[in-house]
Order: sequence, then C-alpha cells, then structure tokens
Amino acid sequence: RVRLLRAAPLVLVCLLLLLLRPAVGEAQVKIMPFGASATQGDYNHNSYRRVLWQQLQAAGYSVDFVGSQRSNYGGPPPNPDFDLDHESRWGALASDLRPMVQAWAASAQPDIVLIHVGSNDMFQNRSITGTRDEIGLIIDQFRLGRPGVKIVLAQLLPTLQNPGNSNITALNSLLPALVQQKNTPESPVLLVDQNTGFDPAVDTYDGTHPTAAGEAKMVSRWMPAVQTLLGPAPPAIYSLNVTTTGSGTVAKSPERAQYAAGATVLLTATPAAGQLFTGWSGDATGTTNPLMVPMSANRNITANFALAAVTSFTLINSDTDQDIQALAPGATLNLNALPTRNLNIRANTNPAIVGSVEFTLRGAQSQNQMESVAPYALFSDAQGNYFDWPPAVGTYTLTATAYSGGGGGGTPGASTSITFTVTDQAGAVEHTLSVLTSGDGTVSKSPAQATYRNGTSVVLTATPGSGQQFSGWSGNATGTANPLTVTMTSSKTITASFVPVPAGPALVSFTLVNADTDQDIRTLAPGATLDLGTLPTRNLNIRANTNPATVGSVVFELNGTQARSQVESVAPYALFSDSGGDYNAWTPAVG
Repeated sequence: RVRLLRAAPLVLVCLLLLLLRPAVGEAQVKIMPFGASATQGDYNHNSYRRVLWQQLQAAGYSVDFVGSQRSNYGGPPPNPDFDLDHESRWGALASDLRPMVQAWAASAQPDIVLIHVGSNDMFQNRSITGTRDEIGLIIDQFRLGRPGVKIVLAQLLPTLQNPGNSNITALNSLLPALVQQKNTPESPVLLVDQNTGFDPAVDTYDGTHPTAAGEAKMVSRWMPAVQTLLGPAPPAIYSLNVTTTGSGTVAKSPERAQYAAGATVLLTATPAAGQLFTGWSGDATGTTNPLMVPMSANRNITANFALAAVTSFTLINSDTDQDIQALAPGATLNLNALPTRNLNIRANTNPAIVGSVEFTLRGAQSQNQMESVAPYALFSDAQGNYFDWPPAVGTYTLTATAYSGGGGGGTPGASTSITFTVTDQAGAVEHTLSVLTSGDGTVSKSPAQATYRNGTSVVLTATPGSGQQFSGWSGNATGTANPLTVTMTSSKTITASFVPVPAGPALVSFTLVNADTDQDIRTLAPGATLDLGTLPTRNLNIRANTNPATVGSVVFELNGTQARSQVESVAPYALFSDSGGDYNAWTPAVG
C-alpha cells in the first residue's frame, strides 16, 4: 500500500522515473535498506531484504543494495544468496542512528532509502512526538549526505508488546503529516503502510520480528513504492554465440548481436561439401535443422559437422525386428543361446541418416550390400522389416563404409571393420531367476519364465503393498532402481525389500532441475553420474520431493567438491533456493 502525496504533480512522478531508470551501460540504482531489527534480521531469518532482492531481480531491475553492514544479527543470514549490504542495527533507537546518517549517505550515495525506524523507541515508551522529530532529522541527514535522495518511509509494523503497540499506532498516525512536510520535488518522500493487515500473532516468531511469511508481506508493501520510483524494468538483452565443429556454416535469422528477452532465432546448419550435420550441442541438443531457439538467457550453441561414419553394429532378431545385442569386435554368437536363428546386422551411423552405407561380409558366407535408406542392414530390409539371415557356423569379417551421397556417392568416411565368430553349441545354457520379497509387496518378471537363456534380459518391477514403500534390492542385485533390468549370465536369487512408509513428513526423492527453464531434467538417483557435456544446460538446481508435498521445512547438506547448507521453508524445496519456482542457478564443479 503506497501513499503518494496529493501535492506531488504527475509531472514530478514522471520526472522521477526518467531520473532513476538506469540507461544502458550506466550504474545500477543504489537502494539502502535502513532501520533496526526488522531490517537487519538475525542468523535464523533472512529479513525482508532477501525477498525484495529476489523480486527486483526477477522483474529485471538493475539495483545495488548499499550500506556499511553485510551481516545479520548474530551471524550471516541462513540464505546468503542475495545482495547483503544494508544500514541497520539490531535494537537501535532513532536517536542512535541519526548521528551517523550523513556519513553513511555520503559514503554509499544511495538513490533510494527504505526507512523502517522507531519501533524500539516505542517499546521503551519514548516520546512519540520526539521520535517523529528524530525521523524527520534522519531524513534531513540523508539529504545532507546525498542531495536528491528518494525516501520511502514506512509506518511501523504492529507488535504484541504493550505499551509498544499503542505507541506505534500513535506514531504511525503522525507520519503522513511528516511526509507531507518533508516531501520536495528534488527529494520526494513516499509513505508505505507496513502496519495494516500485518498480524503479529501470525506473521512474527516472537510477537515482534517477522517470520518468512511476514518478510514477504513487508515486501508486498515495499515493492510497489520502489517500482514507482524505478519505473518499468528495461527488457532483458541476451546474446547468442554460435560455433561449429567440422566443416559447415550456421545462419541466424534474424542476424543480430543481441536479442530481447522472448525473441526467437532460427538457426540453419549447412554442411560443407562431403560433410553431414550431426547435431547441436551446448545450450541446444538434438538434430532438428532448422532449429528455433527461444531467447530467455545468454546461449552458446555449437553445430557439429563430420564425415559420414559407421559407429557400431547391432545384431537384429529378424523375426521380431528387435535388437538382440551390440555386435562387438571379437564377439562369439552361439546360435543355441540366441532367441532365434533368423538374424540380420544393422550399421549404426553418425549422423543417424547418411547418404548410403556399403557392406562387405567375408568368411563362412559372403555378402555385398549397398543401403541408401535407413535402417542400414547387411541383408537389407523393407522399411524396418528386416530380411532373414540364418548364418552358417564359422568366422566372419564385416566391413562397412558410410557415404555422404546415395548409392555410394559423395564423400566416404573411414571404413569400420569387425571380426566375429558364429558357433552352434548343443544344449543352450539356461538359468533360473528366483525373486523373493521382504515386507509387504510383490515383484513381477518380464518375461515371466521358469528359465532363461544365457544373455536374456529380464525386467523386475517391485510394487509395494498398502502403507509400504520399496527400499531396495539385495542378493544378486543391489541399489534402488525400479524397474530393474537383470541380464541372465548365471542363475540368480534377488530379494525386493519393502518397509512401512514413515509417519509424518518424509523425503521421497531428488530431482535435477534446469535452472534456465525451471523444468525437471531427471530423477537424481543414488550413485548417479552427471555429464555436464550431455545435459541441456550447465545451470542446474536440485529439488527435494517430499511426502506430503508440502512440509514445514527441508534441511539440505551438500558435501564434496562444493559444499552448501540450505534450509527451505517454502515449496519447492531447492538446494540452491528459488523465488516462487524460479530456480536459482548452480553451475556444479567436476567432482
């Protein structure tokens, strides 16, 4: 709730907006939070300054909190992720602060001062009119140290103390006239009502000092007044840096050095002769070309070009057209241990679509094949319906070469060759898979069979009973992955353990979050490895997921290459905090 003086003409307000909005390349607007304990906060409470800073940043304002103090009362704030500078003293009277105001203002040169002072005077039953006069002298001292300073004066928060609250009510009633008296065109004074609607029984932790909810309520009063002085935030400007690997070019449309927030840029990758576009990396992934890029942050994107290449081979079940396994150099294929004798071999390429692939198979059987349409199969296919190859026993050498053009045209990449052996050993190896449970729950097997051929993959899915949760695997499997894929290389016994769901709040899981888009990337499982080179961004955060979804608070402790302690009292609960779901960025160090 902001009160603008009736005497201030509209022309003056417009002039203030022009004076305070920083032009491109100019210094930030300096804001000094000034007062006593409600402004300083303590080591368990951030004070309103953190929420105000976050909201100003989220709105796109370029501001700098100033003052000679950086600590809260008793130590640093619990979340020191904001501009910590301020000019407040726990327990200070107005008369304690006044003698130093001119020097503080001369040193920090604030453009705007947020004043919440006088509460301690009222708690000590000091003169109400005398305190009003001290506040007026404080405004005068600010102007001596910083001519033209803009003042935002708060009517004081209520309290459960008496006679403190009745004194505060009386002092607050005198402040509108003081503002009217002190307001000038060169140094305007705005009044904000921090009293109405603030309930000290709910919004404070001791009857006087704000909780996190109380701090947010204070900001709901400060923010409109500050915005009145700052004016609309300038639009954010972002850069788009595009590089290439290999030989090729990238066109940007529109072609500019910088882009306004919300703009979209079309990137078109064009490979040089004999090269192919293999995909995007950096702040973009995939192979979509052209690619539409939304400009919501500075972005670095690389277009990758390379000669067509065969990267690997895959053994195919031509009855089902499904992959059986990667065909590695030196592999031995036992026909009795495979799910079928009708096979084929697919060449995997980079990029996934090339001009053509030429195969040469030599050994117990021979085959020459040219494939110009994906998938690229040694014994060909009809749109992914692989043709049968029942191989003869013996040793084989397979060579494949990818070309940039169809039918072996264009530029060839390097040839890829492997040697493998086909056997037909009588009596294929069969294994058993015994699944046990501990606690109340069930486990399903897919496929569900009494025995499995060597190398078969079986998926186990654990389903907890009512009031239970899955806690992990033991025996011939460990960890908590669910479902779990088991490769049958021997007979196995695996136990799924279930435990009761804890009463009360519980931490369920962690989620890796993209701090650029505020979207989930993936569940962060125990033992996970995060490759920064393959993630969609290096600006990350981690969210704790709870049961129930909203709990009182979550305490984080991160140890390792980087360390962090964090207490989050408002959902979502983020290791590096957030502002209403706008996650703060964490660029993790390797380790």
